[in-house]
Amino acid sequence: MRRGGTVRLGGTASGATAVRGAVPVRRGVTVVELMMAVLIGAILAVAVTRLLSGGMRISQKGAAHLTTVQNAGILLSRIERDLERAVQADPGPGGSMILRLLSPAGEVAASYRPAAGGLGVTRTVTGSGAEAGDEGEGHTFARGLPTVLRWRRATVEGSVGFFVTVTVSSGPEGGETHTLERFILCRNDPATRARLTTGWTW
Repeated sequence: MRRGGTVRLGGTASGATAVRGAVPVRRGVTVVELMMAVLIGAILAVAVTRLLSGGMRISQKGAAHLTTVQNAGILLSRIERDLERAVQADPGPGGSMILRLLSPAGEVAASYRPAAGGLGVTRTVTGSGAEAGDEGEGHTFARGLPTVLRWRRATVEGSVGFFVTVTVSSGPEGGETHTLERFILCRNDPATRARLTTGWTW
């Protein structure tokens, strides 16, 4: 309808005619948004990777520590049993030791020597009283692990014994290292037996 030279059309206030059922235009992802998403994803991936690798390192270190502790403890326990039965102990070079032991079956000679390359300690037993499986090559403790064995003879109030130090590492380059030291009394040593039996009535 024409009034005063002005044509009024029905529609929106802006004068544009609304089209019913029209689909709104969707704006695409910009390059900046895409780059930001990639950057955030990369940061998250690095953080997760470092977290997992840190957990694996802690786990491996714990396992290595447990291995060194167990091997050092087993070796020191075996040495303690032998020294307590020894009637004679002769330390040698490089952490070696030769013991003369008494057993119910007869006299036994036990030796401790570093294994090849210092990877473990080999115990060899010979004699009429040797236990089954002790003859020949013997048994290697802490096999494949760098092991250092030290003996220090000591006399305490007339009794003879040894300070024994066992150091075991978790790998050829050192890694996790554990050291055990213990004073072991040679109960069958003549001087110790005389000291322990003084004043006894049989």
